[in-house]
Amino acid sequence: MTHRGKWTATHRYLLAVTAIFVIAAAALWLTAPGHTGSGYRVTVERGAPERDGKIDINDADADTLTLLPGIGPVLGQRIVDYRQAHGPFTAPEQLLQVQGIGQKTLEGLRDYITWEENDEDSGGG
Repeated sequence: MTHRGKWTATHRYLLAVTAIFVIAAAALWLTAPGHTGSGYRVTVERGAPERDGKIDINDADADTLTLLPGIGPVLGQRIVDYRQAHGPFTAPEQLLQVQGIGQKTLEGLRDYITWEENDEDSGGG
């Protein structure tokens, strides 16, 4: 028997089951592979040029560079174009010369990139 304005046992049961379902779904989603909660997760794939789990900005192609946080297809191609025009990067700060890369983007990249300091005569800079 239901009373106006009162929860019946069935209503309480359905509410409890719904709450458990929502909590379980959230827990599964938060613990799913690939979910980092916040920030970025960078995975080097396709045999990308990398050292120590970092992408080498002097060897990576535009597609590989898009694996970096804040780098899309356009910026990836600009990095490759800049490197072809000016030679290999000798320091990460040189990325600031690439149109569209500012200090904030550079700071976000530092933990994910490396560069090979070779070819001193290539005019990198």
